[in-house]
Amino acid sequence: MKKRKNLKLIVGTRLVTVDGFEVLAYPTDRQAYGRLSRLLTQGNLKAKKGECHLSFEDILADIRKRDERDSHRSAAPLVQADDAVLLDTSKMSISQAADAARRIVEAARAR
Repeated sequence: MKKRKNLKLIVGTRLVTVDGFEVLAYPTDRQAYGRLSRLLTQGNLKAKKGECHLSFEDILADIRKRDERDSHRSAAPLVQADDAVLLDTSKMSISQAADAARRIVEAARAR
């Protein structure tokens, strides 16, 4: 059998929370893989063997904890760029959020 060269491993998982939220998670670097592994371990510890119980709030809390840590690190803290546009989609549907993002991009291109 001929060996295939230049294959890139893509690590990912489909998360389905106990409250019905679904998302695909594809960690892009070692740190992101570590965060995903810790989150999955947290869900495994809450469930019986072979199951993983995570809620949307668990995922959100993990993201908030990461952002808080990254915002206050001494080297290259996470901050919004001066020319960045903040789009709060928390009260928007997916289509409303996509339309709002599209308008922001179109406005930036028109400048």
